Amino acid sequence: MSLPEIPKTPKIPEMIIALLNSEAYPEPTTKVELIQTHISYVLLTDNFAYKIKKPVNFGFLDFTTLESRLHFCSEELRLNRRLAPDLYLGMVEITERGGTYRIEETGAGSSVPGSSVIDCAVKMKRIAKGCTLEEKINDRSVTPEMISDIGARLANFHYGGKAVSGIAPETETGAETNEAISAYGAPKAIRQNTEQNFTQTEGFVDKIIPEEAYRYLKEYTDTFLTEFDELFMARVTGGFIRDCHGDVHAEHIILPASGKKNTGKETEIEIFDCIEFSERFRFSDTVAEIAFLSMDLDFRGRHDLARILEDSYFGATGDSRGRELINFYKSYRAYIRGKVEGLKFKEPEVAKSDKAEAFFNARHHFHLALRYAACCIASRSANRSSGVKAYHTEQCVEPMLIIVFGLSGTGKSTLAQRLSRLLGAAHISSDNVRKELAGLGASAHSYAGYEKGIYSPEFTKKTYEEIVLRAKETLGAGQACLLDATFLKKSQIDSARSLAGGYPFHIIECSAPEEVILKRLSERVVKESAAGGTLSDAGIETYFQQKKVCETHNTDSIKVDTSLDESETCRKIATEIFSLRQRGSYG
Repeated sequence: MSLPEIPKTPKIPEMIIALLNSEAYPEPTTKVELIQTHISYVLLTDNFAYKIKKPVNFGFLDFTTLESRLHFCSEELRLNRRLAPDLYLGMVEITERGGTYRIEETGAGSSVPGSSVIDCAVKMKRIAKGCTLEEKINDRSVTPEMISDIGARLANFHYGGKAVSGIAPETETGAETNEAISAYGAPKAIRQNTEQNFTQTEGFVDKIIPEEAYRYLKEYTDTFLTEFDELFMARVTGGFIRDCHGDVHAEHIILPASGKKNTGKETEIEIFDCIEFSERFRFSDTVAEIAFLSMDLDFRGRHDLARILEDSYFGATGDSRGRELINFYKSYRAYIRGKVEGLKFKEPEVAKSDKAEAFFNARHHFHLALRYAACCIASRSANRSSGVKAYHTEQCVEPMLIIVFGLSGTGKSTLAQRLSRLLGAAHISSDNVRKELAGLGASAHSYAGYEKGIYSPEFTKKTYEEIVLRAKETLGAGQACLLDATFLKKSQIDSARSLAGGYPFHIIECSAPEEVILKRLSERVVKESAAGGTLSDAGIETYFQQKKVCETHNTDSIKVDTSLDESETCRKIATEIFSLRQRGSYG
């Protein structure tokens, strides 16, 4: 979807503040929580969620009148019940009487003398924590079977469980199609969307995305749409342009509770929060929908899951011609997400740390867009001499290996934790692995002295061999990986570099002024007993011993001073690891 720049969020209105009172609801609740997006207020009670549309006009949507909000609440229910029938419960009224605001079941409030209906909301079940695909990816509980089931769920939604060969344009499925819907898949309509994206990101050039990358992607997109005009038109006439969900990514997918048996019911996987406010964003090629989720899995460092999703979906649909478009649409979707994050980065009221992460995410998405595009161009060039008119449909993005190293107290583990979250990378910490090998709990400590006990040279060698082995297994599974260790010896880094082979490989070297390091190490005595305290046993003595024996690596590392502004550090790393330059596979 395409989003223009979002205006500043106004102060919370009186009505919303009043609805933070637990007495304002038809059911008992101990508390009420408020979540805001740029277009909605979401009020969470103990068991339910009430979604209220903000009276805003962004051009692509207009919620400024009660009539429009009523209409789009109704549309939100109708459309989301296709993929999340059990989650969406109905519409409710917001009433006001003598300065008192209440949520009422439809019809209940308007029948009370003196009360008036002033707004409406969509009532939903509250989503239990740990159930979304995003959460399961983050806590590493996601399984290949879950992803395969999601692919089959979307295939069934798009085509009613039938193979493409049996699909006619008039087939009735969850995602309907007709002549008016199909028009949105024509090259002219797609070009309108892509041109809008490039126009809206002109201000990002040489600030978030280098000019050469911007021009490269623009030329690639224009060329693809022209060269594959016939295929796009075949999608239009073949019934492949449908009324889709429009916003399928990991945050919007609810998976069955752990341990629940698969009964085959569609309602076990629910996909919510579709785009109800814009047909232009929702009417699309079904491949564009699966491409969005596949790209999101790549973004989260789970290239293995992206492959499983695509294989499951295309295996169920048999849509071989559509698969030729997967990387075009992945590039398109990645660029849109880069744009959205870039707009967030430019917003003046966004906190500095959030701005840094928005910049990081924007660079990452633009990096993905380039990889998908370059992959297509490389394969097309190779096929051109043989007269084959097809683009590469295999995996275009490989898992990344990153080393974060430095002496004790340089902040490497803190930085590694943040980067692993941003990249979706498996975080392999030498401190954690060392304790596991010694049979100790993660929070246990062993103060045997420098190069003694579990810190002896023999045990350290065993630890580094193990973290490299785990990294090899992680990369081999198609997952991004981050190694967090001191790497005092050049041979230790060389071993990791050798492991990386052809995978993208980056080394981040952490440092800080010595007075900062000593202060941090002295504070560990207090922190180590606290929940979530450091895993490291290293103290001031260890730091000085490490300083004596640390070998000069002379690596092409990204050097960061962790005592400086964290936001600038985050931006520096993003600029380096997502260089967005046309070299290697981009050229």
